[in-house]
Amino acid sequence: MQAFGLNIGYSYSWYLRGPYSVGLTKDAYELTNKFDRAPLARFVADKDEEKFRKFLIFLSDKKNNDRWLETTASIHFLSTALPTRTREGIYLEVARKVHSLSKKEFDKSWEWLTEHRLLRHMRRKRNE
Repeated sequence: MQAFGLNIGYSYSWYLRGPYSVGLTKDAYELTNKFDRAPLARFVADKDEEKFRKFLIFLSDKKNNDRWLETTASIHFLSTALPTRTREGIYLEVARKVHSLSKKEFDKSWEWLTEHRLLRHMRRKRNE
């Protein structure tokens, strides 16, 4: 969501399986038993609601694919946090976190992010 200009107040760090937010995890666990009673939420500003709509379109049918989300979020996080790291370097780091990640899976996520103009590494060479 942050890549789409929606900052909802959580910060992330690189953790066991990729980007992780302690605050988001804490809030999610607190809401687990209250979710069915929570009212439908909207962004206050219409422009933010539109950004969220674009984010949902970006996710499309992949929004329930945990592996794709984990891989894609990891690529995006590292691309942003380590802008001098090459594509191959990012692949090696993500492959250490995402169990049995194939180069083909990585490349599909990389291309998806590139297609949606969400990577800073779009023109970087593939090798370190």
